[in-house]
Amino acid sequence: MRSKCLLATGNLASLVATFLLFTVITAEKIIIQDIQEAQQQFVQKEHTEAFPFLSATLKIEINSVSTFINSSRRTLLSNTLFTFFRHVFDDQHAYDVEIVGVSIFEEELKRNDRKLITEKIINVQPRNSRGRILALNSLQADQFYFEGEEVDDDTIDDDGAINGEGYDDEFDMNEVEGFFEKESDEFLNTVPATGSYTLIFAAVVSAEHLEEQSLTHGDFQAMLIHISHKFNNHLVEFVNGIDDAYFANVTGVLVSGYEAGDTVGTTSQQAGSKFSAGSIVAIVLSVFGLVLFLYIVIKKLTRRGLLLQLKNNEWRSQEIAKNNAHDSVKSLKFLYNRTPDDDYSFDPLSSDNGYNGYAIPRCYDDHAQYREESVTFENHSKTRTSPLKPADEEYQHVFAPPGKIGVAIDVVDGNPTVHKIKHGSPLEGLLKPKDLIIAIDDVDTTRMSAADVTHLMVKRMNYRRKITFVRKDS
Repeated sequence: MRSKCLLATGNLASLVATFLLFTVITAEKIIIQDIQEAQQQFVQKEHTEAFPFLSATLKIEINSVSTFINSSRRTLLSNTLFTFFRHVFDDQHAYDVEIVGVSIFEEELKRNDRKLITEKIINVQPRNSRGRILALNSLQADQFYFEGEEVDDDTIDDDGAINGEGYDDEFDMNEVEGFFEKESDEFLNTVPATGSYTLIFAAVVSAEHLEEQSLTHGDFQAMLIHISHKFNNHLVEFVNGIDDAYFANVTGVLVSGYEAGDTVGTTSQQAGSKFSAGSIVAIVLSVFGLVLFLYIVIKKLTRRGLLLQLKNNEWRSQEIAKNNAHDSVKSLKFLYNRTPDDDYSFDPLSSDNGYNGYAIPRCYDDHAQYREESVTFENHSKTRTSPLKPADEEYQHVFAPPGKIGVAIDVVDGNPTVHKIKHGSPLEGLLKPKDLIIAIDDVDTTRMSAADVTHLMVKRMNYRRKITFVRKDS
């Protein structure tokens, strides 16, 4: 019965969890849908708003040039394009648009592999954001024209006929369904190429829209392309009329819309002086990565040095503890492996200066085969033939405070011996002349010269020093 209750409780919990999960997922979907709808409404509203300042980016190709354009010619060309567009808009009355400037950038020079240049001109009919064709109704049939050209009230030659009702035959508003499928008229124009290069660049045309009409940036761009195609011959004449021989042989000017994916850039002549945005980003990322790599390496090396130092300190502590436990005398090899900053432990019990009457076990050092009971040397050989001390003598210790101790050392019969103790020395009364110095801080001194013993004591001047000695009878 109890198991059935538990099973029923588990099933109920599973159902509740499933219901809650379904509710959360449904709520998330509703929220996402609301966000998407709000974004779409915002985009639609943004595209339908009128802008007082208009801007359009065009891609322009000029055929038959000889070399790359320089800064002065770039200025002349931008002024000519500005004059051309302003002239066209000043002669129409449908739109109160004033051209305020033309800027040229991202020039590129392409070599022509053929003697004839084939131009593909796209005659785009301008339209606003709601799909209405611009400049092609009966009210605007004579919108764009050049002074001196005859304008017929019923027809306008625009590389195609406009009928008496003011609509392009190809864009009859009665054929709304096929209206969006045919929005351009393409034709090929083949001209002789006297130059061997084609100059491609991007041009930004800025204007001010003075009336409260629905005219967007896209509408303005479509109108500029339409004007450039309709009056292409006049545009070429404007370019040929520039007071520079560079533009005298230009045979065609092709204007199209500039897209973000267009590969309009610089030529190899300016590649050394200009960097693209991708190159700059790559350089910045490379420098950042190099700095980060160096920082990590330095940090690791520093940490490794600290760890090594900690290990060395731990090893020293263990070694010192071992030496204090066994109370052994160190060899000269251990001394030379130490640095001047090593801190030896002199008196673990912090006892005052005085005699300690315990005996030191005899041991072997690294330079002698064994130590016997004599401190005499024969011919300075490594083998000792006499005992180190009489049987009734014992090793004794005294602790010298930091600083000078005023003890003079001499060598008698090959053993370091106390020669004299200066009056006022902290060891006065503790050491006596003729005492044999056996070790200093557990470092064997029986085979040292007087200078070596003095150097060892001076080396440890900043620390308390344990002096092991044997007192010989007078």
